[in-house]
Formats: sequence, C-alpha cells, structure tokens
Amino acid sequence: MLEFLEDIGDIIFGNKRLDVYRHFAQRKDFRVKRKHNPELLPIDILKMELFKENRKKRAIKGMIYRKETDLDILSQIFDLHHYNDLGKKSTTVYTYENDDMHIPYFIITPKSNFGKLGSIFSSSEWADVNKDFASSFDVKTDDINDMQMMLTIQFAEVMLNLKDFTVEGNGKHIAIYRKNHTTDIIDMDNVYNDGLELMDIILHDHSKEMI
Repeated sequence: MLEFLEDIGDIIFGNKRLDVYRHFAQRKDFRVKRKHNPELLPIDILKMELFKENRKKRAIKGMIYRKETDLDILSQIFDLHHYNDLGKKSTTVYTYENDDMHIPYFIITPKSNFGKLGSIFSSSEWADVNKDFASSFDVKTDDINDMQMMLTIQFAEVMLNLKDFTVEGNGKHIAIYRKNHTTDIIDMDNVYNDGLELMDIILHDHSKEMI
C-alpha cells in the first residue's frame, strides 16, 4: 500500500531522487529506468545478504546502468527500498557484472566500534596484506584460499576508501552498499569509480600468483 501511494505521489509531485539519478546519468552517459522489479536481478545478487531480507516487501525505484566497454562490465546503480509496518528503509546499491568472472561468495563488512577495539589486541590474517584494512573490516567467504588470492594490497587500499560500505561478491557479480543509506550525488561518482577499480583488480591483478 505504501509503495502504491508513493507511486501516486511521484506522478503528482515528481520524484526528487529520480531527478538525482537523471542528472547523474546525463553527466556520465548512463541509461535510466524509473522502476525495476528486484526479482529480475541476477540470481548471484539475489543470494547476497542484502537481498535476503523482506523478500516480498521490496522495490527498486530509480536505476541507472551502463556498459563499461574497457573492462567488459555491466554496471548498475539503484535505490533498493525495504517496506515494513513502520515505513521504508532505502539503500543505494552499486552492482558490477563480468561474464568471465567466477568468484566464490564473500562479504566484507565494516567492523563495529567494539570490533575495532578488539583488533587492537589481536590481528587477523589480513594484517599481512594491510593493517588498516584488517582493523577496519571483517571478511567472510566460502573459499578462503581464493579470497587470499583476490584480496591483494591494491584491493585493500581501495576498500579503505569505502570504510562505511559493505562489499559482497558472488559468481559474476559484486555489489557495494551502505545499508539503509542513500548516496548523495556528490559522493556517487567516487563510490562508483571505487567499485570499477575493485573489479579491475579482481579481473587483472595477479600479483599473488607470483608469491
């Protein structure tokens, strides 16, 4: 019901958030969709943690997408809305797809303040890659060996630009988001480019294979 009323409001009063996407798309040569059915997202993405919540009460309003030909990546930026009895919560999501990429599931999440305090007294296996990364993020994966190959010094350095964000990877896709937050247009370009850089590193950085 709430989603229906929002749609009516958009028709009558306009949608400022969609205007933000249109402005960004015009500057960056993206295409725009007003709405998209979340269930039509790739299965790799739907299996991620963010998409497991409130499966029947979610919507995508405002989506922009483009093909990055140099990296052969299809990229999308959209607002995912979760609805409940108290209203809605919205998350800006950045997704990147490459058909030649086959990565195990992983999720990198910002540490809580308590977790950061704990990292002062103990070090994780990622400290050898980058101590700041190890103290800032938790890493979970289905394949620790693959993750150790993928999480290079360069990968960790880019992640430090995304300290408040979660990064999930699965199969042909990665997704970047800050749960229950929408990205301001001023920051959207930086987050998007950091995502492209992570994809470039996953696809082309083979430095650990030399070790």
